[in-house]
Amino acid sequence: MNIAFKTERLLIRFAQIADAGELLKLVNQANFIKYIGDKGIHTLDDAKKYIKDSFIAAHKEHGFGPYMITLHDETVVGIVGFYQRATMQHPDLGFALKVGFEKRDIFLKQLQYFYITGIN
Repeated sequence: MNIAFKTERLLIRFAQIADAGELLKLVNQANFIKYIGDKGIHTLDDAKKYIKDSFIAAHKEHGFGPYMITLHDETVVGIVGFYQRATMQHPDLGFALKVGFEKRDIFLKQLQYFYITGIN
């Protein structure tokens, strides 16, 4: 596991192809589609390609990008990252959490740490 950030409760790590199954579940949740959009990821192969083309490629090109969020027991709970968007001058912070984790207060504090650490 390649950890980028570690907080008291979460690990924020680089995505791996092995994360494709969890990513597939996340991006097809109703709330993900409603608030972020349909990414067209409908198969395990689509998810693997997305990890390569979005997660891994962004880190290679920009030095930052999306990460996987896990609990310390390695349970995947979502994604977070800085995204370089063509319409924005500076990177954008985005995140999505799996159903059951989205309303836990621990994430706000931990994501604030990620944001502050990431911009410094």
